[in-house]
Amino acid sequence: MYPGNKWPANASGYVGVRFAATAIAVPAITIDGKSDPFTAPGNGAAYRDKFTGKYEHRVFPVGHNVPQEAPQAFARAVIDVDHF
Repeated sequence: MYPGNKWPANASGYVGVRFAATAIAVPAITIDGKSDPFTAPGNGAAYRDKFTGKYEHRVFPVGHNVPQEAPQAFARAVIDVDHF
């Protein structure tokens, strides 16, 4: 944990450390927004090996807030993963 429970200016270091030690066994669909100014879109390869269950990665032509910017596509991903 960071001193005083304060997040660093770039919290990705903390998330990266925590995520590195975590295996995810449940079915999952990860999502990127192609125009996300905070996270570069990718194909999920950077974290694919953390998912041990059925997995799929999707990229939508939106920014950072996928549920708001592409609600139908986001809802479809939720429904689809429920049927994995």
